[in-house]
Amino acid sequence: MHILLVEDNEHDIFFVREVLKRIAHPIALSVVQDGAQALDFLYRREPHTQAASPTIILLDLNMPVKNGFDVLAALAHDVQLKCIPTIVLTTSTRPEDITRCYELGANAYLEKPAGLAKLHDVLTAVIEFWGVCKFRLLAPRQ
Repeated sequence: MHILLVEDNEHDIFFVREVLKRIAHPIALSVVQDGAQALDFLYRREPHTQAASPTIILLDLNMPVKNGFDVLAALAHDVQLKCIPTIVLTTSTRPEDITRCYELGANAYLEKPAGLAKLHDVLTAVIEFWGVCKFRLLAPRQ
């Protein structure tokens, strides 16, 4: 499994890395720190020309340059990219944010839990669920 983490908070990146080390599944993790970098990664633009397609995208909402809503909107308009499961992992509990994310095609909306143990539980559930799902096979991007 290959996870693309789109997150600008260094502490959250550190915690996700630590949790993934403790999960018994083989997981490759790529990290970008804003929505513009996420789109560069997904479209394999410099400096990500050799990037492998992720199996799952974990997407924060509140980021500089392009936010999570911008990324979701871009994914929704791309036949190949909209097939990648995108899980919003954010601190926002605003009903309007939740609704908007689902309207833009998010597959799940999760509140970032406090503490490593709870984050471990959340990420384990995400990985176990999406790990058994069947996906549309995508042609490699040129």
